[in-house]
Amino acid sequence: MAKNMITALPFLLKKIYSIKMEKYSFQNRTHKLIAGIFLFIGISSFCFAQEIPVKSLDSDKIKIFSLDECDSIFTEYYRNNTIGDEDLKILIDGIKALTDSLEKILLENKKNRDIKKQNELLILYLKHAEIISTIYNYGSMNHQGEETKKIDKDLKRFLKLSDLEGEVYLKYADYLYTKLKLPETNRFSTKLTLPVLYRMTLLKDKTNKPAFVKLSCWQISSADETTSNFNSQIKATEKYIEELNEIDKFNAFIWYSIFYMKIYDTKKGWEYFYKAKNLFPNHQIVSLLYENYKQGILGGL
Repeated sequence: MAKNMITALPFLLKKIYSIKMEKYSFQNRTHKLIAGIFLFIGISSFCFAQEIPVKSLDSDKIKIFSLDECDSIFTEYYRNNTIGDEDLKILIDGIKALTDSLEKILLENKKNRDIKKQNELLILYLKHAEIISTIYNYGSMNHQGEETKKIDKDLKRFLKLSDLEGEVYLKYADYLYTKLKLPETNRFSTKLTLPVLYRMTLLKDKTNKPAFVKLSCWQISSADETTSNFNSQIKATEKYIEELNEIDKFNAFIWYSIFYMKIYDTKKGWEYFYKAKNLFPNHQIVSLLYENYKQGILGGL
């Protein structure tokens, strides 16, 4: 449309300037010329304004934590049970910006999507979601309940994107894991979903050690001294625990402590408990598990 208007400009100007000398005075011709110039400038500005996209300045100003920054903030939260107001604000603003970016990808033709960028955005989004959900579930941000509901709603659409990487499934499992403590959560459904996601991760990446360990941790909830098949796999992945990040390592220490208590190897059960306590001594799960063990409750949290 803009090109057509520019093409028509010479004809418009010709019409303005096609005046007979004998009929109009010099002053009238000057007025016409000035009017024509302003008309040309006005139409040109309009045409170019239609063709040059305007970039949102607000989105450029939004800070979004990287995966490494998210890991650092999450680790500090596990260590101290607190998060700074500024960090929390950046997390909330960041997930909103990531939501906008993923919404745009949903609107793109599947053939034209940048799959690598799509997966990177989803992984970062899910990491933000995991942290926000954890903080909310432990009561540090009760006022953000609506935000967590929106995350659940948005994820149903985002996870329908094609060509998802194994790490996306693993990060989604990490997010669901944070919701197990909530009374309004369908815990049975979530528990059944987790092993599916771990196996989907391993189908995409057969060497994903965190997925192996987390699948074993899930099996611990059903394991005891009689479940030899589960027990063999749980022990086989034990060697990978020390290679995990601090939070995954802590959760594995807790679950393996429970596992060895359940099969009555209490010495090893206490060893894993103190490994978890040394890592994050102020975490609520540490004190809860200790009280259970003191009361002779060895089967879990």
